[in-house]
Amino acid sequence: MPPTRNLRTADYSESARRTLGEAVADARRRAGFRWRTDLARAHPEVSVSSLKLIEQAKPLVGITALQAVGGALGEHFPEAWDKDTPRAILEGGRIPDLDAAPISADLGPSIDRDVDPLEDVDDDALLAIVTDRSRLGTDEHLEALGTLFARDRLSKEAFAYGLVVNRKVRQAREAADREAGNLMQSLTERVRSDLSGSN
Repeated sequence: MPPTRNLRTADYSESARRTLGEAVADARRRAGFRWRTDLARAHPEVSVSSLKLIEQAKPLVGITALQAVGGALGEHFPEAWDKDTPRAILEGGRIPDLDAAPISADLGPSIDRDVDPLEDVDDDALLAIVTDRSRLGTDEHLEALGTLFARDRLSKEAFAYGLVVNRKVRQAREAADREAGNLMQSLTERVRSDLSGSN
């Protein structure tokens, strides 16, 4: 195991990273933070990008970010989380029992419809994000949809339609990536074949 200062999630298995990601996402939501940006806004030491990488089990996160997330969650679940909890989970430790853990009185944002996940962004800007084809299928697009819905600017039908569009666009992009990968492999094999034939 590397020294603590050099520790990264890449040092652990994908299964361990996935376990941690699920535990962090669950604790974040139970603490009342529906969106990652909410947690980052309430805890400036936590970056949205690092939180996203942790929750998505990516092998790119260092010890400083892990400790920041663990410490932030510890403010809401002081008997279940602290700065060392993420590393403990990665090393096979138990998942904190949030059902038994008392929640701090400072819950941060509520998740009811009065909460605005992007309170600093006006409706026109959010609508621009929702209708910008280049952003379809992105987390920013989905978050804008959720915010407009919370502000009663979108009906349930429109919100559901937006979620379907989000899913379809992501599926199309994944399919395009696979096709591009297959094409590259085919071209590589053809070049190798041509080179071997010329020798």
